Amino acid sequence: MKDQQLDVIIVGAGIAGQVGDPFREPQTLFSTLFSPVSTFKDKLLLLKLTLKLRFCSVEELFQRPETTTMIYLQRYGFTEKFIALFFRPFFTGIFLENELKTSSRMFEFTFKMFAEGWSSMVWQ
Repeated sequence: MKDQQLDVIIVGAGIAGQVGDPFREPQTLFSTLFSPVSTFKDKLLLLKLTLKLRFCSVEELFQRPETTTMIYLQRYGFTEKFIALFFRPFFTGIFLENELKTSSRMFEFTFKMFAEGWSSMVWQ
C-alpha cells in the first residue's frame, strides 16, 4: 500500500487546474488558490465545509436533516461549474451514480473521511 497525494487534477470545459489540501500538503496552496476550475467563493466554501465536517462527529452527521447531495451542494452555495467539474466526477466514482442523488448524510460522511484520512493504493 502506498499513500496517495491529496490533490486532484481537474480537466474539463477547456480548463485544467489543481485542488489540494494545503493544511496537509502545504505545497498545494498556490496551485489551489490560483486554480481556474473554481471561483474564490468556491474555494472559501470548500474550506468552510472541510472545517465544519472535521469538527463534527459522525453521530452528528447522521442525525442531520437529509436531502440529496446535489441539493446540499447547491444550497451550500457552490457554483454549478465547480459542482460539474469537481464534485460530480469525484463522487460519481464513489457513489456509482452521476446525478448526485445520494443522501447528503453519506456525502458529508464520505467528505469528512477524505478530509481527515489518507487514501491509499496497492502498488505492485
